[in-house]
Amino acid sequence: MTNGLAGMGAPASEPATGADRPAGDRNSADRDVLARVAASSFGRGAGPGGQRPSEETKPRIFARGWKRSLLLDLLLVAAPLPLVLIVPPYLDCRERHAKIGFFAGESMYSCTRKGVSERWRKLDSRLKMLVRNSGH
Repeated sequence: MTNGLAGMGAPASEPATGADRPAGDRNSADRDVLARVAASSFGRGAGPGGQRPSEETKPRIFARGWKRSLLLDLLLVAAPLPLVLIVPPYLDCRERHAKIGFFAGESMYSCTRKGVSERWRKLDSRLKMLVRNSGH
C-alpha cells in the first residue's frame, strides 16, 4: 500500500494518517508514536546514562556562575535601599528651597543629610517594632 507522501520522505509501507489504518491498529500506532516522543524527549535510549552527546559537552551554567548569580541577586536587592533613603529627602529639600528657601547656614547637603537620618531612624524603629511583635 502506498500513500501520497511517499515521495516526500515518508515511508511507503506506513499509511500517512490514522484514518487509513484499521480501528484497532490506530490506538497501538498512537501509543507507538507517544512512546517514541517520550523516549526522545526524556533521554531514554539516547545513549549511555540516558544523555544525548550534545548534553555531555554543554557547559553547566549553574556550576560555573552561582557565585556571580548570588552577587547579582544581592546587588539587585540592596541597590534600591540608598535610592529609597536618599531621593525623597532630596526632593523635599529641593521643593523647600524653591518655595521658602533655607535658613541661614543651611545648604542642600545639610538638609538632605538631616532628612536621610530621619528616614533611617524611622526605618530602624519600624524594623525593631516588627521584630518585637513577631513572637505573638
